[in-house]
Order: sequence, then structure tokens, then C-alpha cells
Amino acid sequence: MYGELLARSIGKPETIGIIDNITSKFPTRPFTLIRQALIQELFDLAMREPPQTMATLLAFLRPRQSACVLKKLSRDMQVDIIRRIADMDFTDTEAFRELERELENKLFARQDGENANAGNYRKHCQSPCPCGQFF
Repeated sequence: MYGELLARSIGKPETIGIIDNITSKFPTRPFTLIRQALIQELFDLAMREPPQTMATLLAFLRPRQSACVLKKLSRDMQVDIIRRIADMDFTDTEAFRELERELENKLFARQDGENANAGNYRKHCQSPCPCGQFF
């Protein structure tokens, strides 16, 4: 689904090149812990970040998660984020790992603050996407 959105925006050949570039640079997929968050938590996290950080986050989420977050954005913001992903340079893997750690800290600090009495359940539960998909 995420590849489909990108393909509609920039074309299929460019999309394949971008996806190949991403997968060749990262033997293990970044943002593993963040992908366990609820869609609303991902959206809230993304909205507190600058557009380039938002694009980076969405580039590494599961396609359906990215699609659900993108769906909640305005059309102009969707186009901006997809273009940023298309133009992203994935060569500095350490910078992505640093950003991953920073976003994890922000996400889990927020979850811990909101759920002081609820334990860590929300960190590990599955969430329905607003578009009706489950992860």
C-alpha cells in the first residue's frame, strides 16, 4: 500500500529504486519498537516533529501504518511527506539509528506518562487502523 502511494506520486520505476535503496542500506529494519505503537500514538508523535523527521518515520513504519498516518494528514501535507521520502538520502545509517533512539524515547516517555497506572500494555497491543486494518 505504501509503495502504491509512492508509485502514484512519483512513478513505479522510481518507487522500486527507492525501496531497493532503503532495503540495501539496512539489514535490520529500523524503528522496530516504534512500529508496535498504536496508530494514534504514531500520528501524535509524527505531528510533533518537523516534516523531514515525519517523512523518515513514515518511511520505516509498516506500509499500512504509514498509510493510516498519511490518511489523517491534509492532501498538501501528504504530497510534501511523500516527496520528502522520495528525495531522502539513506546513506547515513547511523543518523537514522540516532533518530530512531530519539523518537523511541519521546514515544515511550509519553506513553509512560499517560499510562502510569495502566502498566505497559499499550506498548505491546495491536491497533486497528482508522481505515479498518489491523496490525
